[in-house]
Amino acid sequence: MLAVWVFSLSAYEVLTTKDQHLIKQCGACGWFFLDETKNHRRKWCDMQTCGTNQKARRYYQRKKQASFPTAV
Repeated sequence: MLAVWVFSLSAYEVLTTKDQHLIKQCGACGWFFLDETKNHRRKWCDMQTCGTNQKARRYYQRKKQASFPTAV
């Protein structure tokens, strides 16, 4: 029960004291995170998991499209 209270208090604190435009949703997993980067352009909750997976997926799609050129 204490963990729920601590989590709720933390969420309340973030939502009431931080700028709401800095709260973003991860493009990969859907979790919310606080973007405190210098330029505020972070896209993923964690680069090591979600960011790496998304970048690999985009790379695979680009390579796949390059190997099958479209006919005009």
